Amino acid sequence: MLYSVNGAEATQIARQAEEIIRFMAYGPLGESFQFVDKGRKIKRPAKYDGLDNRGTTESLVYKKETLRPITPVYDLMKEEGVSIEKLKAAVDYLFEALTLRPPTVKESETYFSLAQGAIADLGKEEGVILGLVPIFLDRDAMFCPELVAYGTPDKYGQVMLQDQELALAINAAFSYIVPDKNLKEAVGQGRRKTREDGKREVKRILADDSIRKPRVLQFFREYFDCDTAGSVCKDTKALKRAGGGAESRY
Repeated sequence: MLYSVNGAEATQIARQAEEIIRFMAYGPLGESFQFVDKGRKIKRPAKYDGLDNRGTTESLVYKKETLRPITPVYDLMKEEGVSIEKLKAAVDYLFEALTLRPPTVKESETYFSLAQGAIADLGKEEGVILGLVPIFLDRDAMFCPELVAYGTPDKYGQVMLQDQELALAINAAFSYIVPDKNLKEAVGQGRRKTREDGKREVKRILADDSIRKPRVLQFFREYFDCDTAGSVCKDTKALKRAGGGAESRY
């Protein structure tokens, strides 16, 4: 099946990408009341009184200390000038974060060149931000490709996924994040080509409780219609106390 993105969708993705990269480079740029210390109560300005700002950026609050690892984009922007090594590190980091696989040499060089061109035209501040946006529009960042470009068809004309495509397909069945170290190493060592290879990795991931598997939970929630549980609650009073607004069906 083929997918495509129209111009309006691509523009929206690019705008969101720019916001994400700015966050990586400079951190949150919220209003002063959104930055809170431990134990401090949040007090919004009067202009927000009576307004429901849930789901907006104004509803977020931030701590001043850094609690998560800093990305290479931050490392690149915190120093004056443009370090070739740090720009390349930022390109490769973003590519893997978005596609869940390392870039090829050609892919790395292509996006590095685009970023360098943007910096030359716009200067460092805007050039880095806009120069990294194209990575978000990469085919593999937007879709999960299963091109099966090589392999021997079976008697039904089907060709099995191999290498990166097979590893990403296995990973996508369990999670939304980068494949674990063992799965990556299996690809590099050529152990991701046969049905037995796939079966071995699936069994390993299922048996490893340290690997989060949110898609498995999602499957059961969807299969058992967990999202409709509130509407079939037999105790209307208990449902309302828990925050449900609808009457129970039975």
